[in-house]
Amino acid sequence: MKNLFQKMLLLIVLISFLFSFSFAGVKEGEVVEHLLPNGLKVLTVEMHNAPIIFSQLSYKVGSRNEQLGKTGISHLAEHMMFKGTKKFSKEAVKKLIKNNGGIFNAFTASDITSYWEQVPKNKIDIVLDIESDRMQNCIFDPKEFLPERDVVIEERHMRTDDNPQGIFREELYAIAFKSHPLQNPIIGWPADLKSITRDDVYQYYKTYYTPNNAILVLVGDFQTDEMMKKVKKYFGKIPRGPEVPPVTSVEIEQTNIRKFTIHRPDVKAASLTIAFHGPAMGDPDCAPLMLARQVMTGFRFSRLNKRIVHDLKLVRQVALRIDRGKDPGLIRFDIQAFAGEPDKLDQVKAIVFEEIERMQKELIDEYELQKIRNNQKYDEIFRSMKISSIASRLSTYETYHTWKHIDEWYQQLERVTREDIQRVMKKYFDPNKATYGYLLSGEAIAEEKPVAQARKKVTEAVEEDVSPETVKADLSAMEIKDLAKDIIPPQPFAQRIKTATLKNGIKIYGIEDQTFPIITLHGFIDTGVMSEERETPGVASVMGSLLNRGTQQRSYEQLSEYKEFVPMGFSFSASNGSISLGGSALVEKVDELFSLGNEMMFQPAFLQDELDKYRKDIISRQKSAEGGTGWKTSRFLFETVYKDHPYGQNPTGDSLSLASITREQLIQLHQKYLRPERTTLTIFGDFAFDDMVQKIDQYFGDWTNDAPYTYQEFPATPETKGKTLEVIRMPEKKQVDIRIGYNWIPKNHPDEDGLDLVNYILGGSSLTSRLGESIRDKQGLAYGVGCNSRSREAGGIWWIQSKTEPKNVPQLIRSAFQVMQDMKQNGVTDKELLNAKSYLLRTLPMVIETPLDLDGLFTETIRTNSPLNSFDTYLDRLLKIDK
Repeated sequence: MKNLFQKMLLLIVLISFLFSFSFAGVKEGEVVEHLLPNGLKVLTVEMHNAPIIFSQLSYKVGSRNEQLGKTGISHLAEHMMFKGTKKFSKEAVKKLIKNNGGIFNAFTASDITSYWEQVPKNKIDIVLDIESDRMQNCIFDPKEFLPERDVVIEERHMRTDDNPQGIFREELYAIAFKSHPLQNPIIGWPADLKSITRDDVYQYYKTYYTPNNAILVLVGDFQTDEMMKKVKKYFGKIPRGPEVPPVTSVEIEQTNIRKFTIHRPDVKAASLTIAFHGPAMGDPDCAPLMLARQVMTGFRFSRLNKRIVHDLKLVRQVALRIDRGKDPGLIRFDIQAFAGEPDKLDQVKAIVFEEIERMQKELIDEYELQKIRNNQKYDEIFRSMKISSIASRLSTYETYHTWKHIDEWYQQLERVTREDIQRVMKKYFDPNKATYGYLLSGEAIAEEKPVAQARKKVTEAVEEDVSPETVKADLSAMEIKDLAKDIIPPQPFAQRIKTATLKNGIKIYGIEDQTFPIITLHGFIDTGVMSEERETPGVASVMGSLLNRGTQQRSYEQLSEYKEFVPMGFSFSASNGSISLGGSALVEKVDELFSLGNEMMFQPAFLQDELDKYRKDIISRQKSAEGGTGWKTSRFLFETVYKDHPYGQNPTGDSLSLASITREQLIQLHQKYLRPERTTLTIFGDFAFDDMVQKIDQYFGDWTNDAPYTYQEFPATPETKGKTLEVIRMPEKKQVDIRIGYNWIPKNHPDEDGLDLVNYILGGSSLTSRLGESIRDKQGLAYGVGCNSRSREAGGIWWIQSKTEPKNVPQLIRSAFQVMQDMKQNGVTDKELLNAKSYLLRTLPMVIETPLDLDGLFTETIRTNSPLNSFDTYLDRLLKIDK
């Protein structure tokens, strides 16, 4: 396997060099290690598939380095380092990157803090300049500190306090660890966040965020020697920092059973976690543990999935997860019950230990081991195409252990034997050293002032609609000319599209691409409005899902096992308007892919037992979602904007409609709507198009459907006027979920390009947009705010989305309307328009960075009936738009 990965440039080749080495002979895909005199380690990888570069600067610091009383200081330092230096103000950092077509962000974990950017290759100097300055010259303005600390507190409310799983994870680690900083949350304990001072954070920054405690990873379209000249220019003169205090904490061995239970009113489906202590990254036991995870829960019909999810139907899902970090972490079984069935969890716990004991006493089957090996090759191809994935992996491994362990990791996986798996099962899964956590439903918290109704709706007429719209003025020809000259355009792809039509009416579009030995197939059956879906919401979705759950030749289990062993993917989905199919495989398995697609499409079983199981699962999922604020606000938004239009329906149905769906309905739907003349297929990958058309004809060319059928177009979406306010009370939540929505344009509307610019300026980013600057940056009302849109054939929907504390709701809503009103009345500035164009156009190469990105764009172009050259002409169209 190692040689295969090297040939395909997917496995990182391990070559170390001194800084003074000549890099003229560096091969694409090779890792080159450099060490500057100040201690900064630099890893470079040339990848020339797209004119972009990914930079990730990682500091070897996180919550493991914190002390009690100062928890969350690493994450707070990450936020404050965005607030600028004397050279680069906070606005300059954000806008320089965004306006030059870059994307950026940062994250803090228990053992790493990373800042990453992806930019056009001719803009990498901006990134290196910003990051080198941020490493040594952050101001930590006291005036910025308190508002940003409030933002972090809002983030904690969102990620932890209002998230049952967040609270549960926090409690799990606090109980499972007794003598190690992993017991503390990365975001910090609430009291610590309120007591940490600006000076605390600044001193922390000067101690840990230094070149000798950092790794810079650069992956992309560059020449190594030229790139290292730039790195040396920007980072070479930064002085070495103090020696970083070592973390000496070691977790004591767990010698007893630990248990805890959390009750919350917003938990609709109970869950259980069974956790054990595991090894750190680099430990030889990690590889057999990862394979043991696959045997237990890694596949749809792995041992535990088969027994407790599919055969006994006791719980909705089970997953075995393994921490891999700098310190020994947890190995944990996460089990979620069906809504309303918490009593099954203890029965499931007993079965989990039965399966653990079985693997401790018996060797796994050779078949199970071979299935895992087949999937390692398949998964690696699809996982390692993007430069960001390569950079992230290098950064993580070097921070936690060493980047050179990547190659060793794959060799370890190949060397794992059945005996190794049995050994680690005995070593780590001791029932007397487990931690059990239950997350259960509980009584709602009483409100201070009871209300007569849980939901209150107010509708009032308004004279003016403040929905966003484009406005007009002029941008100087010089600015447009300069922008066009500086942009590196993506490679056009419309000219690569080939077409064919089979005798039965199936339309085929294809792109040949020999980058990787893969093939992907996508298909769309345009059904139009399904009258059955209007009468029984969710019936189309159920029909699409049941196509995946067994054929007349193979049960659901046999079907899943076959796909996982080959391996390959093939699945169906459906909603009111279309039936979709999609599959992928190594090109050597193309016949297996098409043969399976034929079997699943034309010979579905629609078994009653599978219908019952799926119905129970989807109802349970919906009830779980109802425990959060997002589901309720989104459903109200869509139902209010779309009214009685089919787009307003819940695509998965509700408990009432789902309960009424019969097997006969699904069979009738399948017979009526699967029609070759309304089917379009796209194929992408390593093949000759004419050969592939012949194969498609071989497997799908005889398909006909003469059943009576009348195609019904979707009507135009209704126009919404006036204001409708919905208050959905969930007093147990610390944050309010807010949506402000309007009607939107249909797909392929003439104003689509202009509205891309409007959306970007208004709410394209919580950090740089008008909404973000007003609501997050200036007022500290929310951690995130932005606008989203969804365009469909007959009309779309647009909305602002944010979360905040209840006391901030009136001000946040007023601010959002003020920002929109200002844009409507005063338009946008020349600078805003130019910056929006710059960002949208410079990021175009990122849209088709990898073959799978190109495949996705190609498929979406066909699916939405967009002109084949719409992406290729986007640059010219956007440049011509004025104010």
